[in-house]
Amino acid sequence: MSGFAGIFSINEDSVGSRFADNLASLINRNAANKSRHYSDKHLFLVKFDVQAYLEEGWYEDEHGITCLAGNPVLPDVHGQSLNRELAAAKIQQDLFCGKTNSLIESRGTYCGAAYSKDKKQFYLFTDKLGCRPIYYTYQKGKLYFATALRVLEELDCIERILDIRGAVEKAIFGFCLADHTGYKDIFSLVAGTHLILDAHTLKQTRYWSLQGAVLQEKKDPEILEYFDHEFSQTIKLRLKVNEKKVNALFSGGLDSRCVVTRLWGQGVSADTYTFGEAFSYDCLIARQYTEKLGLSHFEKEYESCDFGPGWPLMAANAINNKLANGVNYLRPKLIWTGDAGSEILGRALFSPGLVGCINDGDFDRAAFCISRPFKSLILSRKSKREYENVIADYPTQYIADYLQEKSGVPPLNRVFHFWMDNQIRRYPENFFQNIDLYGIDLHLPFYDSEVVALSLAFDPDYLLYHKMYHDWLKFFPGVITDVTWQHYPGHLPAPLPLPQEGISQWSKNKVADQRTIEDAKKILADQSSLINKSYLLLCILITQFGIRDKSWLLKQAIQMHRLARHTNA
Repeated sequence: MSGFAGIFSINEDSVGSRFADNLASLINRNAANKSRHYSDKHLFLVKFDVQAYLEEGWYEDEHGITCLAGNPVLPDVHGQSLNRELAAAKIQQDLFCGKTNSLIESRGTYCGAAYSKDKKQFYLFTDKLGCRPIYYTYQKGKLYFATALRVLEELDCIERILDIRGAVEKAIFGFCLADHTGYKDIFSLVAGTHLILDAHTLKQTRYWSLQGAVLQEKKDPEILEYFDHEFSQTIKLRLKVNEKKVNALFSGGLDSRCVVTRLWGQGVSADTYTFGEAFSYDCLIARQYTEKLGLSHFEKEYESCDFGPGWPLMAANAINNKLANGVNYLRPKLIWTGDAGSEILGRALFSPGLVGCINDGDFDRAAFCISRPFKSLILSRKSKREYENVIADYPTQYIADYLQEKSGVPPLNRVFHFWMDNQIRRYPENFFQNIDLYGIDLHLPFYDSEVVALSLAFDPDYLLYHKMYHDWLKFFPGVITDVTWQHYPGHLPAPLPLPQEGISQWSKNKVADQRTIEDAKKILADQSSLINKSYLLLCILITQFGIRDKSWLLKQAIQMHRLARHTNA
């Protein structure tokens, strides 16, 4: 299963066919996906499946029903991962008995819903890192929920009021912090939580946290060996026993390189895909490295997409062409990626300035380094009068308070906790919002909860600037360092120089983002009173004519306007 939505009522209030059809069409916009639903006097649940896995994440018996989006990666007694139907059954059994053992033992990226017919209880839950999103709102005795926020944005029966702090977060970071969504009373489940609703209460409980994870008491070299073993296990648990050919995104960088090389070392051949300019370092290095491993490699210039990031659609199209030409895979619609590897293991989000603030114990200045400028000038006069006191020093103060509250955690790890709880877990969010249209799903081994938790067992300084990461490479076949890679500024470089003829995709692009400009222009003709349209027009003009680049501010206006447009109160 790839996504689901529904409504649960504590009273016997069955859902009409018109609402059910509307909900089904909102969560799944692709007729090629497999669909299924459940309905009784309390619950209507509809799910879709892009059929990336061999079995559905759906289990139903006389006691209730459980559905999953994604894969829990729940190990059995033999060290193999349970298939998704058995995982759903085990999770259901635990939840109905008031336990969370199976949720704690699961290592994957997933979310789910469960319904106890006997107790008339309903459960929502997400993985330990909160990577697979699920959104909900409880209004007038009914719980509405969906794996895509756009579903709750389009339902007329839901009241949506702008949460200005959530809107500011979305404008600054591109995502909301904690459980915010930009709307009052619509929330997302945070990492390692589950929610229970019955006739008496709506209760949310955190069953696991990074801070509470039990870590190995070993020295860094010993932890490194154990860490490498755990990463190998991460790969093994996500493979089927007879799976020898897979698909993988490949940039040539360390993260995707470690995933593809470890698969290769375990006897699994990855067909790789790179999307970018032909002479970018990404493409040049990916070409060289896949040649070294003797892998089939596909390369194409990047194309944007109207509804989300373009690479998943490009990958899906490339794989579909291979299938049409007779190439066989056990699970063709599952793609391996190295997403977030450098942020998790190389601590790539830590700048020297931020590290200095943390080491000095100056959490206020550290929070200022993490937050980004929000210019209230983008708000209309009316909105500024209404909200200025609410958003003063926000979100900087929120971040400072978060860092101060993590007492007992090493200072550098406090910042990492913040990024895991908020930013890093959100990286795949736009993909999951549109997974129905992409028609593929992802293996995300660096989001394995054991890998992330174990990274905290190292000395925090050892992780900075890819120091630990480079030492970890010694556990891989020697070929892993035979081809160079790009490094982050200030981080340890590769032992070999970059190709002379290549260009970096990280170099600053001075060409105005025409799509951003066009989207900002649409706000000028809208009836919303949130945005200062005179100031917005000025920013559009000076960006369009190359006087100054204000595209970052245009993007803030676009994010806030989108939320305001979906409010109905």
